Parts: sequence; C-alpha cells; structure tokens
Amino acid sequence: MIKNTCSILFVLILTIQSIAAQGFDVPKMKELKGKKLEMELTPMQNKKGLWGYVDVEGKFVIKPVFTEACPYEGNVARAKVDNLWGVIGDNGLYNVNPTYSEIQRFSQDSIAIAVRNGLYYSLIDTRGMYVNNNIYGSIENADYGYVVMSDDKYGTLDVKGQVLQTPQFDKIVDMERRRGNYGFLKDGKWGVLHNGSEILAHKW
Repeated sequence: MIKNTCSILFVLILTIQSIAAQGFDVPKMKELKGKKLEMELTPMQNKKGLWGYVDVEGKFVIKPVFTEACPYEGNVARAKVDNLWGVIGDNGLYNVNPTYSEIQRFSQDSIAIAVRNGLYYSLIDTRGMYVNNNIYGSIENADYGYVVMSDDKYGTLDVKGQVLQTPQFDKIVDMERRRGNYGFLKDGKWGVLHNGSEILAHKW
C-alpha cells in the first residue's frame, strides 16, 4: 500500500513539473493543411544554426526554431528546443511539448524511452501518453522489450511496456550468444530468465 501511494505521488509530482515546464517560451507552430500533410519532410539547418523541416524543393515547411531535429519516424519526429526534447506530428504541431531531457527513437510499437531531468525514466507513445503509470530510475532496451530499474532493483517489460517481472533482481545481464536468455542475480544466487518473463533456473 505504501509503495503504491509513493508511486501515485511520484507521478503527480512529475505531472506538476511537466505543467510548469510547459510555461517556458515554446515556439508556436503553424498547422500544415492540405497537400502539405502529404509532403516528405527532411530536417534542415538554417544560417543561424537552427533546425526546421524542408520539402523536396528545399523550402522550409516547418520553420527553423529547433536546436536539434531528427528525421520523421512514420508520422512523428523528435525535436529539441534549447535543452528539452518534444515530438511534432506530420501536421507541424506539437504532439508532445518539449519537456524531456531525452527522448529516444520510437520502437515498431510506437513507444519511446523518455527521460525527465536526466533522472526519471518512463515509456511514452507518440502522443506523449504514459504507456504504463510507472516511473523508473533507468530503462534499457532488450530483445523481449525493456529492462527497468527501480529502488536499485531490476525488472522487465514486454515490447508494449507491460510488466513481465516486477523490479526484484539485483542484476540482469544479457547472455549474448543465447538469444532470449538473460542472467539474473537474486538473493546471492544467479539464475536464467527467458524472454524477460520465465525463470528457467535459480541455483548458482
């Protein structure tokens, strides 16, 4: 009960921080309509060193207001304003206001690892919604999904961000040549975790 209450408070704190962060001067975006929505857009830097997105003729369709801009991944692109990352849609508007210190590439399931203040890790979709309500101390990609850390314990999530194993292991390590198998340390003994969910052994 205490742990659940702490998790809820944690999410509330981050939500308040997010609302506060959106108060800084975010460049206003112009919505793209009609044929512009169907254009292939490419990030381009102007003479002032700012990034925007150009069409096939090299004309800026999304104005250069970003300090960094990534290529479109499907119908979204990650873009940075000052030191914070956000996500813009194919309509030229923000799907996610720039409030994150890092947003990694979106997966095939349209999920990205997002980081606030370099400390608080979560999984978000292309609209910026949390995939699950948990905040972690770290999230790393794995064959089966993700390895997460909370309170110095490690757990696993599937490719859609759903919990496979709650954080309970002291370590989780990739066994490299044995694809899908990961070693874990718990209570002083090593074991084998298959595809992030099934414990095959725990005896060494």
